[in-house]
This record gives sequence, structure tokens and C-alpha cells, in this order.
Amino acid sequence: MYTQTLQEAIPGLKGLALPYGMDLIPGAFLESISISKGAASVMNGYEGVAGLINIEMLKPIMSPRFFVNAYINQMQRYELNLASAFEPVNGLHAMLMVHGSTFNQEMDGNKDGYIDMPLFDKMNATFRMEYMQDDIEYQFMGRYVNDDYSGGMTNGFAESQGMNDVFKSNTSLERFEFMSKIGFLELDNPFAESFAIQMAGSVHSMDSEFGIRKYSGTQQSGFIKAIAVKEIAYEHKLWYGVSYMYDVFDENFMSLDRDRIESVPGIFAENTFTPSKQLTIVTGLRIDYHNLYGLITTPRMHVKYEPIENMQMRMSAGSGMRVANIFADNMSSFVNNRNIMIDSVLNPEKAWNYGASITYSTTFLGLPFIFDSELYQTRFLNQVNTDLDASARTLRIVNDSMAYATSLMLQMQVLPWTGFKMNLAWRYNDMWQMSDQRMQRRIMVSPHRILLTISQTLFNDQLQCDVTTMWNGEGRLPALTENPEEFRMNETYPSFIRLNAQLSWRTPAFDIYLGAENIMNTLQNHVVISPDNPRSPYFEGSLVWGMLDNRMIYLGMRAQL
Repeated sequence: MYTQTLQEAIPGLKGLALPYGMDLIPGAFLESISISKGAASVMNGYEGVAGLINIEMLKPIMSPRFFVNAYINQMQRYELNLASAFEPVNGLHAMLMVHGSTFNQEMDGNKDGYIDMPLFDKMNATFRMEYMQDDIEYQFMGRYVNDDYSGGMTNGFAESQGMNDVFKSNTSLERFEFMSKIGFLELDNPFAESFAIQMAGSVHSMDSEFGIRKYSGTQQSGFIKAIAVKEIAYEHKLWYGVSYMYDVFDENFMSLDRDRIESVPGIFAENTFTPSKQLTIVTGLRIDYHNLYGLITTPRMHVKYEPIENMQMRMSAGSGMRVANIFADNMSSFVNNRNIMIDSVLNPEKAWNYGASITYSTTFLGLPFIFDSELYQTRFLNQVNTDLDASARTLRIVNDSMAYATSLMLQMQVLPWTGFKMNLAWRYNDMWQMSDQRMQRRIMVSPHRILLTISQTLFNDQLQCDVTTMWNGEGRLPALTENPEEFRMNETYPSFIRLNAQLSWRTPAFDIYLGAENIMNTLQNHVVISPDNPRSPYFEGSLVWGMLDNRMIYLGMRAQL
């Protein structure tokens, strides 16, 4: 929630779309994903407290005339992606991308009577165009998404329970969005050497039901930004501009209405100071006026320093704010029969983030190594927390001014011979919040995680083999000691391992890939409390800490003309 997601450098997947995130964008249509850790640039808004992800989709001018990607697995999931780029007139490039996927086989690997992974039908269409002539560049993109998800009891288990004790979950989601950009380059102007205007808008609506609990929400968003770039001295480059964001939220959950309108004009400036090839300092400040929460001041700074060859040091610090959408943010927490208690006033979430990272490349025993280390901390001035610890019968959504999160990562990459690459990383997430009126670790978050990836290419890069292993350490669960013994879980969950592998065969015309996910078939066994009586006060289906996707083998192909 605290990492801002941009689409083509424009704020995109936010608000009610946040729980689904990149699931709304077909992977086959991604050109690249760039990640910035720590406080993000002020040019992108006052959110992005802990980082930023920018998603770039395929561009018409760089794409083939026709592209197809087909996928199937043994669980009867089918997916088809089609894309076609064309040039209707000289200088104007256009592209149409269509996605469809379906998964309708009930899987119950842990034999609890509930579908492990939601069934779905998805449809997604994107049209975009680019026009470039002389020093003017124009882009437009429109997308439509229609997704349906369903879960709950398997049909066989539901029939055995009778019509009065059936638990089903369903979500229907519809989204339309557009973005438009126009840039003027190499201007002969005392105030700017280049100038751009960005515009975006979206309508996102969704309806969900979890047993007897129902939710409906709509978000209408508009965004516009003007940005100018000026080199004010040899060492200084200034980016400055104005922005305006408008959001209308209409949410209803079990007769609880949370409607609001956010209108936020803002100004920003960011200076890049490069006194030498080894040092870059970026300082930024933005000032926004929120119609509900008043003046928002967002300072941020980034430093990059190369003290010696092959070593890069980065440091960042900055503040940020976001307005919590308590229903959309916590959708999975409502799959139970707990009484919901919400603070009468929920303040916006505010935090400071600061941290540093070091990357060092060297050789050892003749082998090239790359070492990465990073340490970041987010300290909240206010966080909206979901407290499941206060009582096994209640779910409390409250303000918390004590929460903090520290993230430490150590990573090593080695390339011992041509075509082989191994990456080993360890991450420590130390996340604390006020829960049951005392500081406790955040539930269902593994503090320790290890990732190992191995990749080997053969036959002049025609064949690629990839193996990914992820280890998640044990974590904390809320105490359920108020419940009778048969309706409890342990207060900690065990560590678990996930193993994936893939083979890819590439030719100039097409690629074929064969893979397997969750090869060890590691599953969380105890997921639902009181599964045969979803109307019971002890019913609980929100404590999902492990994997529920069964071992899966898949086959796919990509081809282009």
C-alpha cells in the first residue's frame, strides 16, 4: 500500500484498484518494470512513502505487426494474448492489445471443503497510439478491464451443508481508464527547454460478497500535470510544474457508507545537482492543498555517490501521505463473522522514510560477483491499522501513531561461467504496530525470507533453464484463546518453501516454455475455522498466511510476425 504504482509515469493503480494491482495488467503486454526504493520523486505526488513502481507497456513504434501468447495448465486455466501494431498514416503508430483468460476448475488440495484459489474469467483490451514529428511527441492509451472472481465452498461440500449453511464469495470488477501525454522538446524559451502535459482518468467499480457480507464501491478519478525542465547551470537541472488530482469515492459495506470527494491542487520542484561524475544530489519539494486535510508539504532527497570504481552508494529520505480506503485495503480481513469496530475519526496515514543502499561489483577467484545491501525504515506519524488481536470476536480499524517497519536486505549475484547466473538474497522485515493496546509484530508477515534463483542458457541462448526457490520464515498469528479449543489456531505459523522451474526454447519466430510452480506442493492445511458452519460466531477465513495454489504444470508459446 505504501509503494506508489505508476503506469507510463502517471499515477494509476490506486484507491479501490490497489488490492488487485498488477493483476489488472496482462504480463504479456509489459515492456518493463522499474523500481525505486525509499521515498519516491515529488513529481509523482505525495504518496509513494516506501517506494515506487513504474509499469511500461508495449509501444506501437517498437512492437511487431502481430504478437500472440497462449498459455494452458493442467488445472484447466487458459489464457490468450493478442497484439497488433500498425501505422495508419505516416508518423502515427497505433496498437491494439486484447487479453482473455479463464480458470474454472475447483481445487481443494487441503481437503477443507473450500476452493483453494478463486475461479475467474477475465477480459482486458488496450488501445494506444503515438505520434512523433520534429520536436513534438503525443501519446494516448485507453484500457478496459472486466474481471469476475468466485470462491468459497466447493460445490460438493456446499451440497452436503444444505442451502442455509453455504458460504460463497464473488467479486465483479469493471474498469475503464485513459491517459494522454504531449511533449514539446528542445524549446527556445527562457523558462523551459522542454515542456509536457499529462492527463489521465478512470472509472473503477466493483461489487463483492463474502457470505452474508456485501460490498460495493466506485471510484472516479481525474488527473492532470504540467511539467517543465530547465538547465539553470551546468551542474543544476530543474524540474518543476503543477498538478491537480480529483477523486470521487462511493463505498458501501454492510450498510456502512464511506463517501468522499478529494480535490488536490499542487505545485512541485525538483533539482538535480551534479557537482562531479561521482556525486548526484536530487532535492525536491511539493506543496498540495487537500480539500479535506488541508496543506500537505512533502520534502524528499536522494543522493547517489560513487566513492570508488564499481561501487555505488544511495541514500534517500522523505515524507509522504495517503488516505486509507479501509474496505478495499482490508478486503481479505472481512472473511469472518467478527464484529467490525471503526474509529469515529480516521486520520490520513503519514510517515517518514529514510534509508541507504550499497552496490559493489568485484571479482573473487576469477569469478565476477555483485553485492547489494540496503536498509530502509518507515516511521508512521499515523497509520490506519486493522487490529485482530483485541478480541477473537472483533475486528477493529484504528489510528496508530507508533507503527514502524524496518527492511534489511543482503544480496549476492555470481556469474561463474558463460550463460550461468545465480542470485541469493536474504531479507529481514521488522514490522511493528499497536495491536491489542501494545506493540506487536504485524500478523501474517514472515520477518525472514530467502530467495535463490539460478539461470542457465544453452545452445547460443536458444534454451534457457530457470529455477526459483523462496523460503519464508515463521510468523505471528492473532491469538484466538477466547474460542473453544476446536476453533483455534496456533499463535505462530511455520516456515515454508516454494519451488518453481521453467524451460524456454527460443527461435527467431516463436518461443515455447514449459514450467512448474509450487513443485513441492506446499499448502497451508488449516485455513478455515468452523468451515461447516459459516454462520457460526467462530467462523474465520481471513488468516491465510501460506500458499494455496496447488502444484501446477503449464505450457505456453509466444510468436510474432
